[in-house]
Formats: sequence, structure tokens, C-alpha cells
Amino acid sequence: MTRVALITTTINVPRVLTQWASRGMTKDDIIIIAGDQKSPHAEIEAVLSDIWRDFYVNGMYIHPIAQETRWGALSNAIGWNCIQRRNIALLEAMKFQPEYILTIDDDNFPTSSWQVEQLIERMNGTDDMSKVLSTNTGWYNPGRQCLTDDMRNVIHRGFPLSRWHEKPFYTYDMKRPPVGVAAMLWTGDPDIDAVTRIASRPNVMRVTEDVIVRPGTWGPFNTQATMIRGDLAPAMFMFPHVGRYDDIWASYVYRKVADKRGYGAFYGRPAVHQDRNEHDLVRDLEQEIFGMRYNERVIEIIKSIELTKDESVIGDVLDIFAALSLGNFLPAKTVHAMDCWIADVEKIRG
Repeated sequence: MTRVALITTTINVPRVLTQWASRGMTKDDIIIIAGDQKSPHAEIEAVLSDIWRDFYVNGMYIHPIAQETRWGALSNAIGWNCIQRRNIALLEAMKFQPEYILTIDDDNFPTSSWQVEQLIERMNGTDDMSKVLSTNTGWYNPGRQCLTDDMRNVIHRGFPLSRWHEKPFYTYDMKRPPVGVAAMLWTGDPDIDAVTRIASRPNVMRVTEDVIVRPGTWGPFNTQATMIRGDLAPAMFMFPHVGRYDDIWASYVYRKVADKRGYGAFYGRPAVHQDRNEHDLVRDLEQEIFGMRYNERVIEIIKSIELTKDESVIGDVLDIFAALSLGNFLPAKTVHAMDCWIADVEKIRG
């Protein structure tokens, strides 16, 4: 059984993977990259070859042709030249039945010498974490842990707009729940919405604390630097054709499935430093409008659905997807991709 499967997609030469491999990955781990049409295929394969030579960490590059062959229906439903190709890497990871899956972006750099090992400790409870919290509103903004160079905090991308100005009451205790997701926070360029980035371009100096958020208190997380449980991976489908809310809505589906099983969410360190790839901020804003319009509706549907007590993970995901589809606001291409995802996961799980 594989310990950690690190997954990503990229159209660059992902030299950052060498850093990740050197920060606590072992021969029991694997790096999986889903290529895209613009990906430099030979150069990526060379990076993986060098990582094997230097660190004995296995690597797998899924060329676009191989993706079409293995996952044709889903591949076509996702489309090309988009970050949601990461879903293909996630499917490939599930075939290895890893204990944990670590999803990263190629512009997020580890900051700790044992980054991967520390994440595993967060997940399995062998660290010294004692700060566990819940809120009276049922919501938590992880960006409050990020201190900018002008001594402010930020709001995580995908946090409900209606709750931006709430001042929740925090309840702390030391009874630690098991952790279902470990979301690394960031120094440098944080994961915020395009409007805030255009208006103020915050720069995060440091992550101020580490917290575990109890089941029932929600906040978003992303796929740029996050570890999830392998057995819950079917819940982490990144929605295509909805713009920059692809991973945000995946995080809410994942939290619903994790909450049912009593898992909390970790936010904090080890941090990553994001040296953000070049972005067209106006295009980013355009890609967020659909999600901004429907985010709270998605959350309401996911939160309100009652999951069957003895349902499997894929059964829970199927119920959630069915409820979202009945909302009649998701693009038809997105709903089709969700159907393809369910079929492929069931094929993997037998």
C-alpha cells in the first residue's frame, strides 16, 4: 500500500517537485502528474527521472494520449488546457490505494525540511497539536491565521460572502478529533479572491498559528497545498466548467463526507510559500463570477442533504452530486463530468 501519492497538473517544468521529494518523501510514496496539451512532456519526465535517481521516489507522468485512452469519457468532459486535469491524477492515485494524497500547485514551495512527514503527523495525530476550535456561527475563515506585511489578515478564496464581516465567537478545547484534511497556509501571495488581489495585493509575512477545526464548523480549502485521506478521495472531485470555484466546491463536498465520519480539518503549518505564476487578474475575476453567484447555494444544498448512515464514500458523493444536479444551475458539461467521475471511481473501487 502506498503511503503518500503527490498529485498535480502543470504546463511548466515542475522543478518544485524536487523540493517536495526531498522534504520527507520516501520509496513508499509516488508523484503523479497529469499532463495537458501545453505541458513540456519530455522535460517533465526528466524531472521525475532525476527525482527517482536522487531520492528513490517513484514518479508517473500521464501523457494526454494516455489520459484519453484510460479515462476517455471523463477526459473529454473536463476538456483541455485547464487545471481540472488534476482529476485524472487523482484517479490514478486512487488505483494505488494510498493512505494519504497530497495535492500541490507548481508555484507552492515547501518551507520545512520535513514537510511531508509533518503533514502525516497532522493527519494521524502523532504531533503535539492541542488547539481545537469551533465557532458559534458554524464557519471559520482560515485566512485569519495569515498576517500580512501591513498587519492585517486575509479571507480565504471561496469563504461565503455573506459571512465576511461576521465576528464569530471561538470556543477552544483540547479534545482532538481525527483529522480528515491538512490544509497548508501560505506566505507570500495568499489564496484570495481576485477582487481583493486587484484592490490590495496582500503579502503574507507569516502564518500565526495552527488549528484543528471541529466537524460542524466549516471553512474552504484548496488543492494548491493540501493533504487528504486516501479513503475519502472520491469526494475531492474538482468541478470543471465553473471557473475558480472548482476546488472550493470540492472542499465543501469533502467536508460533508468527512464530517459524517467525525473528521476535523487542520489549517496552518508547515506553510508553503507561494510565488504565484503569472495571472491575468481580470480573467481571474471573470472566472470567479459564476462561483460567487452560486457559492452559497451550493453550500446550502450540501449542508442540508441527509446522508444515509451506512452509505459508502462513493454513495455519499453520488447523493451529493444528485442534489446539486437537481439545483438546475450547474452547467450541463459539469453534471456530465460528475457522472463520468462516479463511473470511473466505481470502476477503480471494483
